[in-house]
Amino acid sequence: MAEGEDVLSLMLYTVLVYPVCKWIMGSKRFGKRSVWYAMALLAAVAAVHIAWEWRERGPNHYQLLGVGREATPLEIKKAYKRASLELHPDKNPSPEAVDQFAEMKDAYEVLMDQEFRDIYNKLGPEAIRTKQRMDETELLLAIGAQYVVWGVIAYLLTMGAAGAAARAAVFTGEIAMIVLEITNISTGQGSSLLPPWFAPSVTDHEVIWLMRAAFPAYLTGARALCAHRHVDVGAQTRDLLAALQKGHAELLLKLQLLQTEIRDLSAAAAARGGSGNPRLAAAAAGADKAVTVSAKQSPAAMVRELEQRMKEHSQNIELLATPIQEPVKGRSNFWWILGAYVVFYYFTQ
Repeated sequence: MAEGEDVLSLMLYTVLVYPVCKWIMGSKRFGKRSVWYAMALLAAVAAVHIAWEWRERGPNHYQLLGVGREATPLEIKKAYKRASLELHPDKNPSPEAVDQFAEMKDAYEVLMDQEFRDIYNKLGPEAIRTKQRMDETELLLAIGAQYVVWGVIAYLLTMGAAGAAARAAVFTGEIAMIVLEITNISTGQGSSLLPPWFAPSVTDHEVIWLMRAAFPAYLTGARALCAHRHVDVGAQTRDLLAALQKGHAELLLKLQLLQTEIRDLSAAAAARGGSGNPRLAAAAAGADKAVTVSAKQSPAAMVRELEQRMKEHSQNIELLATPIQEPVKGRSNFWWILGAYVVFYYFTQ
């Protein structure tokens, strides 16, 4: 969510980095360390990308004058006089001396005005150029609109069961960023979110800028990691039921073969004219009811009963093992989302 680079960051991480990280995690050649390799790649890309954008921003007013964020007006004035002796066009032979001196003078004027200094610390140099003021209502609406857009994009990119955990992580990160931004604009004049010892020459706005710039990488990492660790319990259950159904089918086949063999033996005994086993004779006669000898069920009847139960169980398992009909998936909405965000971005600048 870096200023001026929002669309580029979204395309970089979603179109390029995410597929590569997902491939690394799913590849067997990297073994158990595939997740670490993917996260290391993501961190390296994010570090290079953020460092490049940070360099393009250039030094802030405090760094130009060589003072800290908590510097007093007297310290700022002394630093300005000292820097003027070095950067004044009459004493600086550099061809960029005029521009450097103008930047330093502009930094001095902003930091010496308490209202401008507070706006610069909280909202950045763009607010000074556009003469933006600390109107909390207007700022809250702007922040809300920006995070709503990013929340919608994050939701669409994490749809489905595999993205539920990633969606929760991303929304948690967004809430933390919103709280920090609201706290930033709600603090009193001259106050700072940062302790004096933490990055003395960095403003509150630059910390928020860093969080926004890192958000696409955070979104990508959450998507890739949660998708890799997602376990589809429904699919596993269907696989187990399918395996059980296959085992039942094989057992049914063996029962049918056993029943056929019993009938053949009974028929052979009857053909020899012997009474044979009364239970087998009853089975050969095709009796539908159980024939009892000594109050016990005949083998053929027992086999038929077991076969009937196995068939009923197989039908129940078949119903449970039937895959849930997935909705027909259309074309990806990513490019539509990206186009809508581009329009929103340029119309709100």
